[in-house]
Amino acid sequence: MRILVTGVSGFLGSVCAELLIERPATSITALRSATRPWRLSRRIAEVVTPDDLSPQALKVLLNPIAPTHILHCGALSSVELCERDPALASRWNWRFTDMLARFASDSGAHLTTVSTDLVFDGTKAPKGGLTEEAPAAPLSEYARSKYAAEQTTLSLSRSAVVRVSLLYGHSSSPSAGVLGWMERSLKERARLPLFEDEFRTPIHVRDAATALLEVVTKEARGIWHCGGPERLSRVEFGIEVATSLGHDASLITKASRLGHTVAPARPEDVSLSSKKLSLFLGREALSVREALTKYARL
Repeated sequence: MRILVTGVSGFLGSVCAELLIERPATSITALRSATRPWRLSRRIAEVVTPDDLSPQALKVLLNPIAPTHILHCGALSSVELCERDPALASRWNWRFTDMLARFASDSGAHLTTVSTDLVFDGTKAPKGGLTEEAPAAPLSEYARSKYAAEQTTLSLSRSAVVRVSLLYGHSSSPSAGVLGWMERSLKERARLPLFEDEFRTPIHVRDAATALLEVVTKEARGIWHCGGPERLSRVEFGIEVATSLGHDASLITKASRLGHTVAPARPEDVSLSSKKLSLFLGREALSVREALTKYARL
């Protein structure tokens, strides 16, 4: 197995790379831009892409590697930046995915693209969460560019899209993620206002990365939802974090997303049903409390 991973300097991609290093029979190559220096292990080869990358230039870079599998974690993930610059969002979230899809189509590689629960507008989440068959209705430029990337990926016969919910935990990337800034605030004993009317299905980054790698190695096809087993508001999530890590949960205060006047509008409920993935893997993701306890040493 020769796997190409994008986004290795990101929160999720870095953990995927760490887990791949533990597989000695796997050849790993990281595809990254020149502006994102990164080095995790000598076991991972690197291919650096120029800013003016074209489909033909990408083919020239990747043909010598001949990856059998592509795990596409890379994205412009800042919702605010994507909203300010839709062209940039389209370039990195859709057009770059399209280049990878063209290469995969020509080379026969299996392509797995990471997407987001934000492709839904959050207004009609049923009890038990949104399934893979629920119609997408993206509200933001970020979500629209990711949904376009989904369609490009699914145009291939050998491909999968994995929609990941709110990620938390720790990684070797520069990003501290949602858990990092919450921990920092709680350690400083500062008030921590969190939304009581915004719901997700949080999943620990190591559980998500483990599930992703199984989707890749088993060459799954189609759309898969990857979230945790609990539908939690931001407040409820914060309380779980504080309680699990021994912080003062009374520092968490309730706020409303409706009073958060920014564009684009924040979806109310994009909680996912991950039953399809759980059946495929033969296990369910850990709850927030279980995951924070299990991975505390990491």
